[in-house]
Amino acid sequence: MRKSICLIALSSTLFACSSKTTNFGSEEKSGMAHGMVQLGEVEGYFSSLKPAQDTVLILNKSSFSRNFHPARTMGSPLTDINFDTRKTAAIVLPETVFETDIRIDSTYVHEKTLHIVYSVKQSPEKRSFTTIPSKAFTFDAKLDVQAVSFEKAGKATKIEL
Repeated sequence: MRKSICLIALSSTLFACSSKTTNFGSEEKSGMAHGMVQLGEVEGYFSSLKPAQDTVLILNKSSFSRNFHPARTMGSPLTDINFDTRKTAAIVLPETVFETDIRIDSTYVHEKTLHIVYSVKQSPEKRSFTTIPSKAFTFDAKLDVQAVSFEKAGKATKIEL
């Protein structure tokens, strides 16, 4: 009996240590002020914008429909966005022949501003086609913020809501 209890305790500890959290969570309520804010990842869409430089956006339903279109692929469902309860934001980069990954490094609220810190990783190998890298995500519309600040490599772009 004692061995069983020890085994259960050890298993629970190992499971707890191996689980990890990310900034992209389920569509649940966002964190508190000065805490991490959960973002909902938007999947299955591509950007129709062709910016000359990094572009950040806060989108309502009509601007999302105008700037993002379904990317139909086998087995990849589109994210359903409830624009009444979620605000939608996006980062869109210039067209490139390099594989590019946009990473959300941290999210937090400070002084009524949602800060979204991101980085861009680019593969050194050229591909035979171009893409427009983008990352769209949602956050709780009830989050008590007046602006969103997108921050990359020490530079920030602030958008008032």
